[in-house]
Amino acid sequence: MTIVDTTTLKGYYVQAGYFFHNVFDWWPKHLEMAGRHAAYRPDNSIRQNLQDETTVAFNWFFKGHKNKLTSEFSYFSFQDKTLPLEAGWRFRIQWDISL
Repeated sequence: MTIVDTTTLKGYYVQAGYFFHNVFDWWPKHLEMAGRHAAYRPDNSIRQNLQDETTVAFNWFFKGHKNKLTSEFSYFSFQDKTLPLEAGWRFRIQWDISL
């Protein structure tokens, strides 16, 4: 007997960033402000199974994408059919260096 179990998942994300020194003279040239929203349903047949993330980030580019510092504020929510809604904030700083 062969059991075939298939799960369909769905998700998306959108993100955008902008260097506001093009609009405001006081905005530092190397500072980018960015935003991102993502949603993910690991099993599309379970409506109560949803994960969301919304983030606002600031990137300081020392040398393009090869050397940048990112700080971000994210709000997460996680929902499962067997568990109550979990939600919370995260602050993260990350320094990316590529050689």
